[in-house]
Amino acid sequence: MTTLADTVNPLSNPEFRRYLWTEFSTHRLIAMPLLLGLAFLGANAAAGPDGVDQAAKAAMFVLAVIWGGRQAAGAVTDEVVGGTWDSQRMNAVGPWSLTWGKLLGATAYTWYGVAICLLVMLGVGITGLDDLPSLILTAVIAQGSALFVGMVLQRGQRPSALLGTVTLGQVSAIGVAAILASRDYAWSLGSVHWWLWSLPGDTFLLASQGAAVVWVLAGVHALMRDELRYRPQPWTWLAFLVFVAVYAAGFAESGVPFVGTDMGAAKEVTRLTAAFVTVTGLTLWAAVMSLNDSVTLRRWLAAPTPERDRPISLLLEAPAWVTGLAMSVLLAMGLTGALTAVSAPPWASTLTWSMVLFLIRDIGVVLTVNLDSDRRRGTLGAIIYLVALYVLLPLVLQEAIPTIAMALRPTAEATITGSLIPALGQAVGAWALVAWRWRRAGQGLSAMATS
Repeated sequence: MTTLADTVNPLSNPEFRRYLWTEFSTHRLIAMPLLLGLAFLGANAAAGPDGVDQAAKAAMFVLAVIWGGRQAAGAVTDEVVGGTWDSQRMNAVGPWSLTWGKLLGATAYTWYGVAICLLVMLGVGITGLDDLPSLILTAVIAQGSALFVGMVLQRGQRPSALLGTVTLGQVSAIGVAAILASRDYAWSLGSVHWWLWSLPGDTFLLASQGAAVVWVLAGVHALMRDELRYRPQPWTWLAFLVFVAVYAAGFAESGVPFVGTDMGAAKEVTRLTAAFVTVTGLTLWAAVMSLNDSVTLRRWLAAPTPERDRPISLLLEAPAWVTGLAMSVLLAMGLTGALTAVSAPPWASTLTWSMVLFLIRDIGVVLTVNLDSDRRRGTLGAIIYLVALYVLLPLVLQEAIPTIAMALRPTAEATITGSLIPALGQAVGAWALVAWRWRRAGQGLSAMATS
């Protein structure tokens, strides 16, 4: 029987213990402090204590973000390539234990080096104890993001098609660390105004980093549940959308997003706009990265079975983009009401609903390309088509058709005939193609079943 002590004890996690055996050896235990010590001695000879502090921070970045990010990104992908992931999924380790066992175990050796860097920083005395939590949380978020990206990219792929997946996860870790570093610099200069509060920048940064750690772990846990074939739970994704919408809206304290909006009510409109744009963008990202093959979607839409005997099953097992689209529509309705209340120009509401229709079109494009296609080529193809719609076609056709941008992407001063109707037509056309591809995929599945 598993006790609470076993749950919180890292050594009780078999996955974590396995990594400790494989990641550490006598040679590696000696090599890490020896090499770091030589680097710090050289930095001290060149620039004194300041040089040692900077060298420790640089070494921590290399170990925790660059190296640790690559280790985390490959925690699952390397198992898939090595052919051991299927057998590992059959063991008794649950999704939560596997989540943090992979995250901390795959990066255990890099954290050994990070611990030495942190002790050197404290010993030098330039970096204070108050600065360490932010550095540690940044490393955890970067590594968690790399693991999340690696797991997302390997789903539905053949082992031979996973070349470069680990590198993309590593790049995401570096990107996340760079974003957090920029926020650290910007927010450390003063207070942060969020909703009704004015908070010290360093305090708000730590709170944001703490929330990011929770959501990264929740995302990896959700993917791990899916890998272990647990029943889907949409609550994590739905709660994340709500959180991000509220978080983004909190920064919208001033400014008028639409020309002509009443200044006294600008905050409400701006906050709803920030939430709407954020959720819409995340929904499109979810559509691009989801498993959108016909088998997965048919399984979701399948007739109820004894295990799926409630209508709620259709919602519980829905792809992430379905939940995001529903939330985008609700936010669009709220934003339309707010715009009407402040006597915004008519094109503001037109632009809002054009964005909804463009989102529906984009999801249709993604599904059309991905249905019954290789996931790697399907995802890349969907991204290429979206780039063509949003960037290439407006640039190429701008001189011949001056209003082409309005008909292909959300544009200020949108009109019903120039934006809303074209967006509706494109959405209908995209989903007509989805229906055609759906029928063809069904015919192919029927042919396979009868052969």
